[in-house]
Amino acid sequence: MPLILLILKIYIKIKISKVYKYIMRILAIQNRMGIGDTVIFLPYIQKISEKFNTPVNLLVKKNSKADQFLDQTNYIDEIIHLEQDNKKEKHDGLVGAFRLAQELKRYKFNKVFIFNSSLRFNIIARLARIRNIYQYPLFTKKNQHIIKPAITLIKESLNVDVNNNPRINVDENLSKLAISKYNINKKKLNILLAIGGSGPTKRIPANTFLSVMKKITNKKKM
Repeated sequence: MPLILLILKIYIKIKISKVYKYIMRILAIQNRMGIGDTVIFLPYIQKISEKFNTPVNLLVKKNSKADQFLDQTNYIDEIIHLEQDNKKEKHDGLVGAFRLAQELKRYKFNKVFIFNSSLRFNIIARLARIRNIYQYPLFTKKNQHIIKPAITLIKESLNVDVNNNPRINVDENLSKLAISKYNINKKKLNILLAIGGSGPTKRIPANTFLSVMKKITNKKKM
């Protein structure tokens, strides 16, 4: 192939990719509580972004704190809060479902990936006029594994395997600020313990963490 034709082909491909990225709008729905559950699904959301060459919008609960730790991650676009917790939030109940559908409709999403088996979210996506809906099999929530359905969903819908760890982009200046603030020595082993939990069944007692910290400290001294 002549060099000029090769260059032209590459140029057209780049242009088409940019246009596709501009018009393609994708939503991922992750309605589990807490930071940890959101982090678990990041590799699957990243694969969606890579497949379609566009950042993905997230519909997550406020207590996921996604707007605080994913705001600099390049495969995430907008974070939309799902206000549904105790039947008093604006997305609760039948009226709330219609309200959420109307809110999502304004985004004009082309595709949605629903990381649950809920008929409610399937109907909401349809009311929001989202043409392509990818979701776990309906009515299979009981005893459902947290990861396996996500693996199957991405494999069957995108024909890709997910084997990467969660990746979060953090501003380098913020990293330097944390290192300075907490007097972190890069030459030593630094261990961060995440001791929170979104519910009583997910919280480990503080004494357990204190015991682990003491054992790590003693082992390091040996």
